[in-house]
Amino acid sequence: MSLLTLKLAAARYVLGAIQAEELPMIADEVITRDVCSPALAELWLTRDPTLRDSGPVLEKALREVGIPLPTEAEAANTVAKYLITRIVEGSISPRAGMRRLVEEVCGAAWPYVREPPAYWAASASQHFRGLLDCHYDYEYQMEVMDWDQEGTDIEVERVPIDQRVMSLAVEWHREFCPATVNPDWLSWNQGCVARVARAIAEEHRFEDLPILADALEEAGCTNAHILDHCREPGEHAQRCWVLELLLNPQ
Repeated sequence: MSLLTLKLAAARYVLGAIQAEELPMIADEVITRDVCSPALAELWLTRDPTLRDSGPVLEKALREVGIPLPTEAEAANTVAKYLITRIVEGSISPRAGMRRLVEEVCGAAWPYVREPPAYWAASASQHFRGLLDCHYDYEYQMEVMDWDQEGTDIEVERVPIDQRVMSLAVEWHREFCPATVNPDWLSWNQGCVARVARAIAEEHRFEDLPILADALEEAGCTNAHILDHCREPGEHAQRCWVLELLLNPQ
């Protein structure tokens, strides 16, 4: 999980979406998980960081642990996959997810959208374009209503847009994060994978998803979408797509 935390940080750094004050916290999380290097320690100890000073230190830390800086297209794919998965699973609201998608992947200040990085093939997907259209729907609603106001009417008006975002996010995820279950994984070691997945889902032990990833690897799984999701940073939710895939393989 620690290397995936750094890969996500590297992607956000390339896209200009990371804040300097996040870097010591990222370094702390990674070091706590037993990945360390001189530059990571320097980031961790930095007080009042600036990107001008700490950015090169982050790049050095990435080199020290063997993580190359991604291209803009690679970075956009990493961040979009992370955010859209969070929308699908419900650990981030559709509107909040769209705000971050627009700001971090398209490099825009809300509510103005620029084109995503060139040569990022996934941006041409009709589902991704549909998500950007939903952004404009949110913007229009902001113009005709006071979105900072809390109330039933506002929530009702937002529901159709939220539902479209969710539907489009699910379709984008299916298109660019394909995954199927090999029955051999579920039968391996007397059903170990299924037992671990069920325990995590029923007991909400999402912090044990990296253990599930280890079990899947031992069972022969090599699907990076599945393994990386189990080990990636951030909150997981009741609708974790990997758990649903394993517990309902049909």
